Amino acid sequence: MALNEQLTPVAKSVDVVVHRAELIGGTGAGSAPAVGAPGLALTPGALLRALRRRLILALAVGVVLAAVAATAVWVYLPPPKPRVSAKLYVDYSQRGTLFEHPDSPLNQQTQINVLKSEAVITAALRNPEVNKTELISQQADPVDWLAKELMVDYPSGDEIVRISLVTMQTDDGVKIVDAVKTAYLDEFVNKSAKARRQRLDRLQALQTTAHESLKRKQATVRKLAEAVGSTRPENVAMQQQLAHEQYGTAQREYVKLQSDLRRLRLEESSLKAGAVVPRTPAESAIKQYVDSDPVVKDLEKRQAQIEARVRETERVATKAVAEVAAKKAQDDLTALSKDLKEARAKARVDYTTGVAQLSELESKTRVTQLSEQIAFQEELGKVLVTEIDRLGKSIKSINTANLDLEAEKIEIQTAEDLYAKVAAAISTHLAENDAPSRVAHLENARVERVNTEARKMQFAGFAGAAALGFVCLVVSLFEFRNQRVDSIASVGLATGLPTLGTIPWFPSNVHRQSGVKKEYWHSVLTESMASTQMFLRHAGNVGLPRILLIASAEKGEGKTLLSTHLAAGFARNGVKTLLIDGDLRKPSAHGAFGVPSGPGLAELLRDEVLDRDVIREVRANLFFIPAGACDDASLCALARGVLAADFRRFLSDYEVVIIDSSPLMLVADALHFAKRADGVILTVRNDYSRVALVQETVRRLRQIAAPLLGVVVNGYTHGGSGYGYGYGYNRLAAAKTVEVEVKAEAR
Repeated sequence: MALNEQLTPVAKSVDVVVHRAELIGGTGAGSAPAVGAPGLALTPGALLRALRRRLILALAVGVVLAAVAATAVWVYLPPPKPRVSAKLYVDYSQRGTLFEHPDSPLNQQTQINVLKSEAVITAALRNPEVNKTELISQQADPVDWLAKELMVDYPSGDEIVRISLVTMQTDDGVKIVDAVKTAYLDEFVNKSAKARRQRLDRLQALQTTAHESLKRKQATVRKLAEAVGSTRPENVAMQQQLAHEQYGTAQREYVKLQSDLRRLRLEESSLKAGAVVPRTPAESAIKQYVDSDPVVKDLEKRQAQIEARVRETERVATKAVAEVAAKKAQDDLTALSKDLKEARAKARVDYTTGVAQLSELESKTRVTQLSEQIAFQEELGKVLVTEIDRLGKSIKSINTANLDLEAEKIEIQTAEDLYAKVAAAISTHLAENDAPSRVAHLENARVERVNTEARKMQFAGFAGAAALGFVCLVVSLFEFRNQRVDSIASVGLATGLPTLGTIPWFPSNVHRQSGVKKEYWHSVLTESMASTQMFLRHAGNVGLPRILLIASAEKGEGKTLLSTHLAAGFARNGVKTLLIDGDLRKPSAHGAFGVPSGPGLAELLRDEVLDRDVIREVRANLFFIPAGACDDASLCALARGVLAADFRRFLSDYEVVIIDSSPLMLVADALHFAKRADGVILTVRNDYSRVALVQETVRRLRQIAAPLLGVVVNGYTHGGSGYGYGYGYNRLAAAKTVEVEVKAEAR
């Protein structure tokens, strides 16, 4: 049967999804876990997936049990006990006449607690009519009993309070409920007006006290303001600054005065002790004084005249006359020089003596002046000390008064705020003192009418839903115990192997479709195989394995589907491929190619035929060996390893050999093939394969050192995203290369 007539219903999906991270890295979370790890965790998601696998069974049983439960409840539900109830209206808003309502805000739970409080119940039981009722008389502790039996709720909104009591003695119930309602109104609601008046009295007394305190503080502030000169902070600060400046100036003057006084006293003591060094006149001053002396000047003038006559005589007289005149002039000059020298010496002595006398006179005069200055400075120092002391006291007084003033001003502000708040509260209470109560009587106690039909319908619906939910829970728990693979992540956790690819989940009626839809599903399956081939080429370090074994734990997990389509994919890509049906006990691959089941591998194992007798070329580059007629001899030959020589021959003629094996957990045939394979691919079926069996399969393959490459997940669903091609053309329809079909495997 050709593939363009029927597609396998085993692989059902709209899209082909290849999760690259999972394909390359297994679980995608570091190193793979060891085989034999714990099963799937019990989570709500796992239970929902388990329920999905058995949804029809759960719904069938659940609907039946739900109908039975609903019918039983409808028939056998006892009638309800009579309910006696009264209603109150509660306004939870804070609206008043002008302002907010003066009473405290109401709270639903608070109202319930108050209605069921011992105070209200005790007040209600004080009613003689209530005390004489048979219902109350029968109770050992009426207060405790009524607190437990009384119900308070909000049946139709937040503002309607229902007080109810369920009892068969309805007349007594009416009296009790009315008494509770009346006690609540009397004890708590009607007393609110009295509480308002009491609060108003307290506020008015507080206002009087606050006013008197404010007046006292204001008087204190006025006194302090007189002390500092002003109540304005900036004026007080200016006065403080001026006082500090004056104080600093006086201190600086006093320090300078003391320094000057020490200098004057030191100078006076030095002068009195004769320690003053006489003044030594300067040589230039002495020379100037000597040169200006009249005697000296006269002698110098005469000397100049004699010298002038000598020069004139030498110019006009004869030599003899000149010599006589010169000799006489020289004698005069000698006498004159002697007189001039003596005159100069005398003038010098006169000048130095005069200077010394003047210095002594000045010293005496300076001592007198210093004594007068010292006396003046001492008096001035006393005045400055007095001023500094006065300024210091003034600064201290200003600071103290200012601190007290600021503190009093703060206290006045606090007192004014308190007075204003009290006055505002009094105004509010005066406006709202007569505000109506927010709790009002709505209905007297009466026996409620119950809609029996609606009650039965409600309970029957609850019973049916509970029965259906219970059945679904039980079914999902039992199905969860099977620990079936339900996601790619669970495959990685269970096996520790990478996911090489996925075979999507196809609709069950795909074999009845035709035209573009059928070609589309062919395209989806082909792309799935192409992705798996790509990852097989990179699964190992040596390229594509030559001998591939397709194995599974149980039947119906997609071995034949994967092996036939994988072989067709290799052949389509120009790889000369040999497909061997290794499921000797229950072969099915021959039906995919429309060839007989024998002779085949079984006869080849018994050495009854040659290779050319069993190998059939079903398509270009695709060759197939059916399973043949299996018997004990064939199985014994397989166990002895007869296939080793056959595989060597096959590898010389074909590039890839793919073996479709039997379920590994049912028979041991697949283990014999695994010993000869270069790579083993494990197929698991989503929502079908059991985790424990998959783990055991991997454990057995690893025990014989089988080269496990990874896992291909069959029947995978992903929610609509993926690889399902929306490029506007169909690869299979264009190439018309799909030529392999697999019949539907048993689910």
